[in-house]
Amino acid sequence: MKIISFAVNNFRGITGGLDKNRIYFNDSNTIFILGQNNVGKSTFLLAYEFLYTNTTATANDFFQKSPDSKIEIELEAGIDKVDLEYIKRSQEKKVESFKKYLTSNSTIKIKRSIKAKKDIVTGK
Repeated sequence: MKIISFAVNNFRGITGGLDKNRIYFNDSNTIFILGQNNVGKSTFLLAYEFLYTNTTATANDFFQKSPDSKIEIELEAGIDKVDLEYIKRSQEKKVESFKKYLTSNSTIKIKRSIKAKKDIVTGK
């Protein structure tokens, strides 16, 4: 599996929609995130970790700590025949449920959305 793109919205200081905040990997094994201080480089890395570790959101994770905010993190990856065969062998019972995430024969999109709970964001 190879990552095609990674997008973040309403996570900490990053907002404006998934399309505006997407990194494309363009068949590279190396990625550089360059920019001035306080533009979101570390936040992208935290969002990536947030997606993989299934971390519980805190008030600071929501854009401007807004109770109406919804964090969105999306990862798109390419799946080749070797990956599909591995999934079929190792997760035989889960193959059908896995197929619902395929956007084509070779691409899978994984999206995590977290809606703010008023008590977390407002502290009440």
